[in-house]
Amino acid sequence: VNTLLQSIDMIPNHDNKTLVSITCVNHILHYFKIPLDTDLKTLPTLFEIADLEEPFLPTTTNELLFPLALCKWKLKMFLQELPDIFRTPQSNHFALEASLRTTYEMLSRRGGKIVVISSSLPDCGPTSLAQHVEKVGLTDIAKEYNELLRCSDAFYKQFAIECNKSQISVDLFLTGSKYLNIATVSNLPRYTGGQTYYYPDFSDKIMVRSALKRFETEFNKYLSMDFSMEAVMRARVSRGVKTESFYGHFFNRSSDLCAFSSFPRDQSYVFQLTLEDNIMSECIYVQIALLLSLNRSERRIRLITLAIPTTSILSEVYASVDQLALFTYYTRMITSNVLGSSLTIPQARDLVVFKLIEILTIFQKNVITRNEGGRIMLKCPSTMKMLPLLMHCLSKSIALQPGARISIDLRAEALNQFQSIPIKYLIRSIYPTVYSLHEMITVNECVTVNASLPRLENYGLYLIDNGYNLYLWVGGMAVPKLLEDVFNVSTLPEVPIGEVELPFIEGSEFNKNVRDIIQEIRNEVNADSITYQPLYIVIGPSPNEQTTFSTEQLGMLANLRVHALNNFIEDSIFHMESYREFLQNLKSKIK
Repeated sequence: VNTLLQSIDMIPNHDNKTLVSITCVNHILHYFKIPLDTDLKTLPTLFEIADLEEPFLPTTTNELLFPLALCKWKLKMFLQELPDIFRTPQSNHFALEASLRTTYEMLSRRGGKIVVISSSLPDCGPTSLAQHVEKVGLTDIAKEYNELLRCSDAFYKQFAIECNKSQISVDLFLTGSKYLNIATVSNLPRYTGGQTYYYPDFSDKIMVRSALKRFETEFNKYLSMDFSMEAVMRARVSRGVKTESFYGHFFNRSSDLCAFSSFPRDQSYVFQLTLEDNIMSECIYVQIALLLSLNRSERRIRLITLAIPTTSILSEVYASVDQLALFTYYTRMITSNVLGSSLTIPQARDLVVFKLIEILTIFQKNVITRNEGGRIMLKCPSTMKMLPLLMHCLSKSIALQPGARISIDLRAEALNQFQSIPIKYLIRSIYPTVYSLHEMITVNECVTVNASLPRLENYGLYLIDNGYNLYLWVGGMAVPKLLEDVFNVSTLPEVPIGEVELPFIEGSEFNKNVRDIIQEIRNEVNADSITYQPLYIVIGPSPNEQTTFSTEQLGMLANLRVHALNNFIEDSIFHMESYREFLQNLKSKIK
């Protein structure tokens, strides 16, 4: 409610025609009629509908969808009173299906966006979803991934497709650590051009403050972000080539037409092309045509045309590979098959290795001609040097890693994100960037090191950026001068740990440079996404920490180190092989 109050004046309303409706849901549907600001005597009206089998609107659509420009003052007053209306909980149930159906009835002739904010499993009504209790040790069996990672009720796909046809998109903001069946409900955004935003850390004492800050910041930016509506995208290709698979959040209406109820600015799409015939021309052409409506009532067409040279020489193909695009394709293809239940998680990890073996075996047999003698290095094209590392990191990601500690919802959300995340954020989330700050000369000359703990000096200062969080890693043997320049303290126990911002220290150029690089990273992310990156300060292990730190500090550090150490993706984490071991095993399998 506080975030809504802060955001009302920033909701896009270029022509003063934006309409808004608010529905509160538990085991009953609660509708509100907000009067015009000029109607001083009339108060907001509450309607309650208890029929979940055949839900209906209690009054006309025009009374439930009110013009934002003409009701803003009354809406703010209503929102201030809203928490008191539900101060005493009537139930903790959530009749999502019934509320979606009636909201669809409101919007079906207009189009628009449905924003669902929830911390409960949809457990009420005809398509109620069953609760699931996480069982330790059942993470890699077929039953869990074939059943719990697939859509458990056809309503959520069918309703999303109906929304797509009526130009209605759905976005989900889900909070809390209880089971929410994200694998099922995320189908609502997936087929309408929307997104699922998940905040699982509300029950974590260390992370709850940043979870609240992240929700507030991201929801505020989401509400104020411009977007386009009623979009269709078609791929046209030269004769002899066909479009085969499309990956992203949309509904595939035909073999080459993708439909979006809303078209966001922070998602990406992958098209797979297949050769049907021998290509005799020097180039093939690919054209992406996008037709959309801006919320300023403008209909626009955007064309992107590519000319791709052809060759009959395999070495030229390998020499022209875009390894980041190739990795993004494999990520989409593999995670899409997991979501579609054609692959289990262990099979997906095996497919990661198989695809690498396939690529490198063909390269070794058909491209390498010189005698390598007794060299035992893995033979890899110069354009694909990073591909084995990225694929290895994919197998260690939350979406595919083994182990009982990953909840079904967290895994489902990661799989869902991989279906739409733009390339630069995908790479950053797969392989975090580690900045060596103590070696920094200026903000623009910051050294990066491998994401491996042995590469870190125990006296150094490092910034870890994984696209979602920032970790400032302070070496356990950091010298007092470094601590004074950055934190204005002289000993490690005085360093603030957890989710905190760096203090401003007048006269310290080092402190300013560190704050500047943190702000620069955040500004880059904020430019085209709603993501907010909190900063966590973590102190690395030190010889005398058991006697120098308090019990509370040691507990916080243990928790923070677990989160931070997960970013050292080249090491042997999650009971999986290190990158060096991965390369050795990969080399032995390439014949």
